[in-house]
Amino acid sequence: AEALAAGQSAAIYDVCAKTMGGIGIALAMIGVVICPITSGDTAFRSARLTLADWLKIDQDSYANRLKLCVPVLGVGAFLGIGNALGFINYTVIWRYFSWTNQTLAMIVLWAASM
Repeated sequence: AEALAAGQSAAIYDVCAKTMGGIGIALAMIGVVICPITSGDTAFRSARLTLADWLKIDQDSYANRLKLCVPVLGVGAFLGIGNALGFINYTVIWRYFSWTNQTLAMIVLWAASM
């Protein structure tokens, strides 16, 4: 209860340290930091490729990649800055991102099992 009062990261650290030691702390770092970063990277890449498909923009050259990458990353930066300034509630965006991510995984698993 004491660690939870210090915040979510302190609670995660406390639980992992007490239950699994240093290995638990390393696993928590992977699960809490690295996995969301790779999910975000995949989301941006998927958005760029989806837009390229819709707009029929070939992605072989770096120039064409940048034509889509810069605006997509700009939207991401706007959402991040809006969250930092309190204009956007990022927890709502994250809720929908995680839901669509899991739904996509489910559909891919269904398709692969067929």
